[in-house]
Amino acid sequence: MRSETPFGRGMRLLAAGCYADGWPLYEARRQFMTPPPPTPIAAQPEWTGEPLQGRRIVVCAEQGWGDQLMFGRYLAQLRDQGAEVVVACHPFVIGRFFASLGYVVSPFFVDRPVYGGDYWTLIGSLPLRLGAGAPALPAYRPIDVPREGGVGIVTRGSPTHWNDANRSLPPAVAEQLLALGQDLSPEATGAHDLLHTAELMARLDLIITVDTAAAHLAGSIGKDCWVLLPYSGLDWRWGDGVRSDWYPGMRLFRQPAPGDWDAVLDAVVAALAERLPH
Repeated sequence: MRSETPFGRGMRLLAAGCYADGWPLYEARRQFMTPPPPTPIAAQPEWTGEPLQGRRIVVCAEQGWGDQLMFGRYLAQLRDQGAEVVVACHPFVIGRFFASLGYVVSPFFVDRPVYGGDYWTLIGSLPLRLGAGAPALPAYRPIDVPREGGVGIVTRGSPTHWNDANRSLPPAVAEQLLALGQDLSPEATGAHDLLHTAELMARLDLIITVDTAAAHLAGSIGKDCWVLLPYSGLDWRWGDGVRSDWYPGMRLFRQPAPGDWDAVLDAVVAALAERLPH
């Protein structure tokens, strides 16, 4: 039997809500995650918690869009310390979203030096460097668009994700779920980036999604959201209950057995019937 890596133990501790012990071990993702987060080419030192008043810190994106949205809520704490915050990320897919929040955005290329500043850090290292315990983080500021109502549906994530076979819905189940609301996939909406999708979400009453970036986008803007979770390959951040520390207002629907999406769909339909006026 293979021994548990520090990274694996860190994720297990974080899943159990043991944040003080889990965050230091989460740094081992640099050695054990596949692929590992990129180490930026930078002349400035990595930030390890030094005072930031009057300093510029470059926060480098890593992992998927959902991870960046989730950890990005810590950026406000850097700004509260008096820092100028530069987010080094994809300038279009997620960059416009962070720019809408007032952050300087710089393109991040693994083979080019990052934007100049006094320090750099990986976005996933912010909880450790800030001495964070449980992630009691506020949502990003609301998106000011007219409210139209309705339910938005996301049935699949990226097919290149290592656990996509378990987390995305089979076509027949996806079709049944889509019958309950509006398809929010970019193919259906024409959305060209995450800010555009967030604006569409903000017009709706509820988002129902599988475990993909859409869940983090809805949760991070404070939108009422239900997330459908697989039994196999469950991500550490969802814990083991019907709520998540990361998004307290979110409701989690879990497969009771591997591949059992029918039970999840039945629970969603029943919950939706209770929610809607009779």
